[in-house]
Amino acid sequence: MFLPGLICAVVSAQFVSALSVLLEQWRDAEVDIGLGLPLGLDFVELLGLETIEMLVSRLGEQSTLLAVLVILIFIIVGGLVIGLSILVLGWVYNGLARLTGGLEIELQAKPGLDSGA
Repeated sequence: MFLPGLICAVVSAQFVSALSVLLEQWRDAEVDIGLGLPLGLDFVELLGLETIEMLVSRLGEQSTLLAVLVILIFIIVGGLVIGLSILVLGWVYNGLARLTGGLEIELQAKPGLDSGA
């Protein structure tokens, strides 16, 4: 579970970095309206993305903490999924065994073998 968590942590850190760059470009966007003068627009403000930009910048500053949290969350969720799937498989197996009568195995000692006593 550690390696997939590490991969997800690296991907999420790269995603936060790319999102930060994108929002920075949106803040300083220029639109050519055809009159020869570019019109400067702040799409972050127009779309109301200031809180998202602040959150992304905070996550970018604390990328190590973000990576550790993603790894821990991935490990915990992965462990829960594996544990619950084993539990459900056990229920299904026992339910099928109960419905079909199950498989009975009897062990008997072979005649002529010493029992070790």
